[in-house]
Amino acid sequence: MPTLTATPVPSRPDSGCTHNGDYGVVLDLPGTRRVDTSRAGQLAGEFLASYRGHTAAAYRRDLADFFSHCTTLHLHPLAARRVDLARYLQALEAAALSPATIARRLVTVRGY
Repeated sequence: MPTLTATPVPSRPDSGCTHNGDYGVVLDLPGTRRVDTSRAGQLAGEFLASYRGHTAAAYRRDLADFFSHCTTLHLHPLAARRVDLARYLQALEAAALSPATIARRLVTVRGY
């Protein structure tokens, strides 16, 4: 299953890293430094590339959380159905997250 992690790096144009935002954060998606054959990873990279700064960081965390949830259910993120998203919503509510955080995570998954 694809996962998303953020790795702080110095912001240098010659470093060859893919940066998103003004924080020098690498989109460390599976296969970033090698050919990524995961369609979910490719789509996540494309989705995150259009955001910057704090928004990109928040959306990256949201997708990482969703991918983690899918991994625990042995579910590919692109195969998620409405019932799977309802389970994800229940898991977010059970984690006692604020309504704003839950809403943002669902918006992120919807946009993805």
